[in-house]
Amino acid sequence: MKVNNIIYDLYDIDFTDRRIIEHELGQTIQVQDEVEKESDKAETEEEIISESIVDRVQNLLMWCIGAVFGRWDVRMALDKSLIPKLANPFDPLPVCSPGMLLSPDGYPATLGSIVSEAWLKRRVNVLDVPTDVPNPTIADKDYPIQVDWNGILVDDEGHSNDIVKKVHEVLVLIYGEHADEREREILEILDVKSLRDYFRQPKRFFDFHIKRYSKSRRKAPIYWLLQTKKKNYGIWLYYHKLDNDTLFKILRNYVEPKLNLISSQILEVSQKVVNTDGRDKLTYEKELEKLDELRQEITEFKEELEKVAKMGYDPNFDDGVILNMAPLHTVIPWSEPPKYWKDLESGKYDWAHIAMKYWSERVKAKCKKDKSLAIAHGYE
Repeated sequence: MKVNNIIYDLYDIDFTDRRIIEHELGQTIQVQDEVEKESDKAETEEEIISESIVDRVQNLLMWCIGAVFGRWDVRMALDKSLIPKLANPFDPLPVCSPGMLLSPDGYPATLGSIVSEAWLKRRVNVLDVPTDVPNPTIADKDYPIQVDWNGILVDDEGHSNDIVKKVHEVLVLIYGEHADEREREILEILDVKSLRDYFRQPKRFFDFHIKRYSKSRRKAPIYWLLQTKKKNYGIWLYYHKLDNDTLFKILRNYVEPKLNLISSQILEVSQKVVNTDGRDKLTYEKELEKLDELRQEITEFKEELEKVAKMGYDPNFDDGVILNMAPLHTVIPWSEPPKYWKDLESGKYDWAHIAMKYWSERVKAKCKKDKSLAIAHGYE
């Protein structure tokens, strides 16, 4: 603990960030008198506790999303003996974070390759990759929750892959019969009416996640929100699962079926409008108007996604998170992607693969004069 405090002081890491770091490392978070005395903030103990609760609740929900995407291993929340021991301070850094869902090779899990509990219990520490476990994997159906391996969730009540439904399933797994009670406490702490409101409002979860993953000048959120202009429909993506087919999967498996469903609902309600009178007729007319507005809203969203897809969206992780977000700037409720898209257009990031993808003639011309650019794009 003394060594940790020395390092924190050397790097000027404040009290709040210390708590976050220790929480992520699975260490016991202790409020130390010397830290409080040295803090420049005039925060009372009550304010610190209050802030900690809100942050912890938001981190819990962020962890739930990661669990659904197959980033975190939910079994470790149910059985602490499965959590690997940390390595020594001067050992190499682990390939994956201690709580990640793994394959037997020690890398992130994939479809059909989830490590068994026996494999987890055999690990000496977070660096260890056991090779002598008789049954190193389990069937996907035997894992406590259904992982979304495509890295796509939808904000659409009633959909089997609805983000609120999936997060609730994780809460049920963790809290059992007390899940509904815990969810009510979560909503009270976050001061929102529902989890849908929390995930749907960009200034709530998405903003928290962006700040959480944008420390030290980096802008690297790994859970992306693509959303319609009126915020009545949205798609959540897991950055590490992006590929050149992601947008087509969204269109084919989510957006187009949703529009087809709305169209069928419009036909059904239109018939009711024709066959009814009085107050019921007015009710159906209002319902029809809302459905038509939603169809138009999602149609515009679809058109924006189609534009990007037809341009050949092909994310390259070497470019970094924010540049990969830039082509989707019209559907991401965050001010940064549009700025980076303009910078890409102006030639500021011509070293990036994405610049070569969209402005190849300009970048190739620069490569003839700039050897570093030529090397970056494989022309040397």
